[in-house]
Amino acid sequence: MSRVGSRLVGRLLAEFAIIFVGVVLAFQFENWREARADREREAEALEALAADFSVNRSRLSTTLRSQNNALHFSRTWLRAVAGDPNVPYDSLAYMWPGALSWYQEETLSGAFDALTSSGDIGLLRDAGLRSRLAEFYGVVDAGFEDTDNEMDLLWGLTDISAEVAGPMLAPDGIPRDGPRDIRIFDRDVPKLEELLANDRLYGMLAWKVIVANNRQEHLAWLNAQADTIAMRIEELRSAGR
Repeated sequence: MSRVGSRLVGRLLAEFAIIFVGVVLAFQFENWREARADREREAEALEALAADFSVNRSRLSTTLRSQNNALHFSRTWLRAVAGDPNVPYDSLAYMWPGALSWYQEETLSGAFDALTSSGDIGLLRDAGLRSRLAEFYGVVDAGFEDTDNEMDLLWGLTDISAEVAGPMLAPDGIPRDGPRDIRIFDRDVPKLEELLANDRLYGMLAWKVIVANNRQEHLAWLNAQADTIAMRIEELRSAGR
């Protein structure tokens, strides 16, 4: 090959190399830019999730405490119906509405729903967090499996008390017609004794305690999961700062 030809080939190779390096650098820069944008979007998603779970932890903790009280009241009434003389009548009168109560979780899911509906759940690089979020909201969406059974029990218990003591204060979520005054038990001990002697009350209360305990375990699991998720979110946010 002549000297002129060699120079031409060398120049072409040099220009090709410059173009190739330029293309590679452009791709790398674009990938870096997209990765940086994804990290910024991930940080925004983590911030939104943190806000939701701050509320979720507070709500679940409060709901769990209320459910613990309802379970305690139900167990106390069950003891009284079973003949325990150590349960005072004034406590029973106070606890009856609580014994007929139930508490359901109310959680925020806006941040998670936005990620899943847009297909951006993959922005969360932590696979463990993605899995925990999916499991948590899956359980929330499924609901408490014995809710229908529990509602039937509460209606039955309310009807029994109405038969014996007349219209009474009903638990939240179960509207009743007529006066709502639990103080009837304070004024009329014989009616309270009549209610305690009702043959149907023991069986229904015993089953209600079982269901209420299951709801308590359901809420306790959600509460623990919310704590774990919130802590992991905060760890990821701190690592990204």
